[in-house]
Amino acid sequence: MDLKSWVLDNTWLADPERACAVKLAHEFEKMFDQFEVVRTPLLVLHAEHAILSYLIVRRVEARLNDGLEMEHDPPKRPLDPVLDAVGKARERWRKAMKELEEYCAKAGTPIDRGLADIMKPILKKAEGVYEDAVEFEARKKKAKK
Repeated sequence: MDLKSWVLDNTWLADPERACAVKLAHEFEKMFDQFEVVRTPLLVLHAEHAILSYLIVRRVEARLNDGLEMEHDPPKRPLDPVLDAVGKARERWRKAMKELEEYCAKAGTPIDRGLADIMKPILKKAEGVYEDAVEFEARKKKAKK
């Protein structure tokens, strides 16, 4: 299931939003590949929700920006409803991102890894290297005597 075509299927997107959606979908897909996240319909729906929520935030914030008045100009429209909409849109986006992370973690492929998680495979590969090096140096010293 291709995330880009799924997201772009939304007819309400304006051209700049489409361009942003393509970039976001591409970055999500790269991240999914990097962390070997299995593509499932539920994953695609979570990712689409996160992308579209972000685009809604941008659209509402653009409306807020349109309504901001210059210091010397009277307000073009009341801003309280727009500010409220921005807050709600951002909260939906935050929840969508959290749900995407939780889904990936439940699927066994967490995408939000800390330094310890990143270092674990490296340390596993390096296991015993120090001991081998110490042993090698000891044999080298013994051979010189």
